[in-house]
Amino acid sequence: MERVVPSEPTWAIVLRQTNELVGVIGLNPHGDNRSAELGYYVGRPHWGRGFATEAAEAVVRLGLVERGYAKLTSRYHADNPASGRVLARLGFKPVGRSNQPCLADGTVKPSVDVELIA
Repeated sequence: MERVVPSEPTWAIVLRQTNELVGVIGLNPHGDNRSAELGYYVGRPHWGRGFATEAAEAVVRLGLVERGYAKLTSRYHADNPASGRVLARLGFKPVGRSNQPCLADGTVKPSVDVELIA
C-alpha cells in the first residue's frame, strides 16, 4: 500500500473472522478540498462477495458526511462491469470515458468516469 498510495487516506479491506487482507480502498483528495476520488481494489479470489460494496459504502459516507466533500469521483475499467455496478449502487453516475492505467496488470485500459454529487 505504501508504494501504490503513499500519501492518500487508504484502508485495508479485511475478513472480520481472520483479518486476511482481501483488498484496499481509499480517497484521494482533489486540490479544491471540496472533492475526492474513490479508488478500490479487491483480489480476484474475493470477487462477488460484497466486500467492495461494503467498504465503498463506508468510505463514501466518511467522505461526504465526515469530511464534507461536495463531490466524489471514481472510475472503473470498461472490462469490469461488476465494479461499475458497485459504484452505481452507491449513486455514482457516468460522466465520461478515459484511458487509465491498470495497476493489477500493468496495462492502460478504456475506463468509465463517474461522479457522486452530495
